[in-house]
Amino acid sequence: MKLLQLCDDISLYVCMNVPGVSKENEHPWYKEGFETIIQDQKINAHWVSANEIKIDPYLFDSEFTVTMKSKYVEKDAIGRIGIHAAYKETECSELKVMLKR
Repeated sequence: MKLLQLCDDISLYVCMNVPGVSKENEHPWYKEGFETIIQDQKINAHWVSANEIKIDPYLFDSEFTVTMKSKYVEKDAIGRIGIHAAYKETECSELKVMLKR
């Protein structure tokens, strides 16, 4: 269960921060590490680059890449045609992030 919570924390970390953000400009929830405690250690993450996140301590067997799909719907499109239509016509984008030791 704790590993599942860690994966959820990492996904939120990716979604709630601008790729490559400095530690001092991260979302406040993550500046002090994740609340998930595994092996009696607090988990910390920081962006190394726009496509790499360092996890410390690293609890996985190897480094790996995750892909996050998202849509950035423009507010003016929502105002013009409504949120549903604006969402449908917005292209998906992908962010690939390597989780590193």
